[in-house]
Amino acid sequence: MLVGLKAVLAASLLATFVSAGVAQTPVPPPAPEPPVTGGDPKSAAAEDPAQDADIKLATDLVLLSAVVTKGADSDRVIPNLKLNEFEIFDDGVRQEIAFFGNENYPLDVIFLFDASQSTKFRQQFQREAVSAFLRSLIRPTDNAAIYWFSYKVHVEQDFTSASGPLLSAIYRIPAGGATSLYTAVVAASNDMIVRSGRRAIVILSDGRDTFSNARLYDALKAAQIADVVIYGVNTSYAAWAVTPQRKANDPLEYLASQTGGEVFYSATEQDIDKVLSRLSVRLRERYVLGFYPSVMGGEGRFRKLKVNVAKKDAYVMTRSGYYSR
Repeated sequence: MLVGLKAVLAASLLATFVSAGVAQTPVPPPAPEPPVTGGDPKSAAAEDPAQDADIKLATDLVLLSAVVTKGADSDRVIPNLKLNEFEIFDDGVRQEIAFFGNENYPLDVIFLFDASQSTKFRQQFQREAVSAFLRSLIRPTDNAAIYWFSYKVHVEQDFTSASGPLLSAIYRIPAGGATSLYTAVVAASNDMIVRSGRRAIVILSDGRDTFSNARLYDALKAAQIADVVIYGVNTSYAAWAVTPQRKANDPLEYLASQTGGEVFYSATEQDIDKVLSRLSVRLRERYVLGFYPSVMGGEGRFRKLKVNVAKKDAYVMTRSGYYSR
């Protein structure tokens, strides 16, 4: 009975999984039915104390997602991997994988537009490309929202699965002002916590914060807690002009790499379509893995995750860790 209850609870959590990985905001179990007759309200729980223990076990389930490609810079996603080809390490300790799959769960995505002065001359082709991208990406079970930021963060269109309002919102975004990138990531991440789909934030920006009252650390922590994968589309540099040194010091690269995402570079109208096509694959083709941590304790402590795949040249993109509960 206990095993069955645990499986049901875990499956319920899996249904609320987001593409970022660890389920920090699981749906709470339904309230118990009131007793038919009077008596001590605590007596029902006291009759089966193991039930509370199983609920605790289910909520300790850690879920993460991963994209596996043939090499670090490849567009070739490796399909049809099996459970026994994956390894998960939690703070260096190998974990038993409790759940595995690569189903296309519903997607919740915020498109976060940089409306600052530095991106003004690129906004037109960004809008046109993202409009076409949205038409092909969003399915009836998915939801997207349009945010933009300069001095402040604005919700131009809240979550919807209808493409019309989303497309209209893109063309209402103004231009001018400073760049509050970190504040925008914090705000978008906080809004994502209540979402039940796979969570992603797609940032269209040159990646340089100039005005936030939040730090890069705050932005990353908010994203990690909300279980979102961050992707960036940077139209400031051509791909050939982005050096390893520049990437190592770029905040957008850092946010993406730590959450299991990626930054794509496009400087022309011709290649942004290719960039968004590659992004679409990354958003969709993700493996889902789950485990119960073998070592508990340290609530609120950041625990490092490592995922290995037993396949030649396999490169795994996943979140760097999670905050323990």
